[in-house]
Amino acid sequence: MNKLANRGKVVIGVLVIIVIALFFLLRPHKMIEFNEISNKIEINSVVDYHKFIKEIKSDNKEKLVIDDSKVQYNKLGEYDVIFKIGDKEEILTIEIVDTIKPKVKLKTLDIRYNYPLKAEELIDKIEDSTKTEVSFLENYSFDKVGKQEVSLSIKDEAGNITEAKTTVNVLEKDEEKPIIHTKEIEIAVNSKKTLADYIEVSDNQDKDVKIKVDEKNLNRQKVGDYKVKVTACDASSNQSEAEITVHVKKSVSQKVVYLTFDDGPSRYTSSVLNILKKYNIKATFFVTGINKKYYSRMKDIVNGGHTIALHTYSHDYGKVYQSVDAYFNDLEKISNLVEKQTGKKTKYIRFPGGSSNTVSRKYSPKIMSKLVGMVEKKGYRYFDWNCENGDGYSRMATSEMIRRATSSKQKQVMILMHDANGKQATVDTLSTIIEYYKNKGYEFKGIDEDTPDFHQNVNN
Repeated sequence: MNKLANRGKVVIGVLVIIVIALFFLLRPHKMIEFNEISNKIEINSVVDYHKFIKEIKSDNKEKLVIDDSKVQYNKLGEYDVIFKIGDKEEILTIEIVDTIKPKVKLKTLDIRYNYPLKAEELIDKIEDSTKTEVSFLENYSFDKVGKQEVSLSIKDEAGNITEAKTTVNVLEKDEEKPIIHTKEIEIAVNSKKTLADYIEVSDNQDKDVKIKVDEKNLNRQKVGDYKVKVTACDASSNQSEAEITVHVKKSVSQKVVYLTFDDGPSRYTSSVLNILKKYNIKATFFVTGINKKYYSRMKDIVNGGHTIALHTYSHDYGKVYQSVDAYFNDLEKISNLVEKQTGKKTKYIRFPGGSSNTVSRKYSPKIMSKLVGMVEKKGYRYFDWNCENGDGYSRMATSEMIRRATSSKQKQVMILMHDANGKQATVDTLSTIIEYYKNKGYEFKGIDEDTPDFHQNVNN
């Protein structure tokens, strides 16, 4: 019995050894051995994945393909990088992290007495790779006249925090009424234009004075002169009133030029704005989201009294015209960006390439035929053009740009130009174009409710 038991133990031991041996022999061998280094990668970095490889156990190592297409280098999170040789692959999981604190530049502000100041209003510039939240480190009240130091916290998505201090100067309590400067307004019959947009008001402390117009005595459908009551109220509830005359006319300023600038803001936006200010005229800027460095120029556009409108966020035809949903997703992004930068919503848009473009056919046949109707149903108005300066073409002489931009003989002219990096010639020729139309008796306007439709034929 003991001999049989011992033989059984031996057999079992041999079987165990065989199983263990088979396990090590048959288990899949790793094709790549990775270095024992951190798999954390700083956001927006350029990565050489070869540094992660310690050894490649393959005779075809020169055929190694590294696929990092799933990695979003501008977004925090974990991602898989695939290392392939033939039909074999290994996966390395990496993590995109952000370890750098936000860089911030603060403003010093003069504010009115008891003003409900938001921390964001003290931000001049923030540099960070992710979204940031701004808050006060303490609860501040601004009910004492004079300078006051405040501390802010700027926190990014990764939890990195920068603390900074600046000074707020609380002005004397405002008891001065706003001044209404406008005495009369001229509008076309059936105009839908908001009268408040015509009224000039100044205040000793507040830039944005609320204007209310009582139109009960105004008949927009009938030519004539009407008296309306205007009320202006500042943030301290100081209020002034005035009676102004509204002249409703059969037609107003029939010869109009609409200068429009696509693709900005850019390094040239300030130069364009300075020229427009010099001639005291208004224009329209169809903006994009491609130049983050110049986002603050959007506020300058609005502060200059110009019309800000939507062009596209990405200006990538392949993305924008991939589908109807893709277009409206892009439109929503640029709309949100404009509202964030300026505090204003806008419903005026221009399609990349215009509504007549054919390049969209490459990505989605008949998409333009769908979009032109859909945008209007969603409350937008789109504008093409009936004149251009040709700055969209490369190496065009400035003399030819001027000739093209001044070639229109129509009474209502909408000129396509571009406010994009590389468009110095547009800046150089702008004054000449303005002076030409001024000498021809044209008025310059930004796009508004009274602007007629400028639509081209849809070709897709």
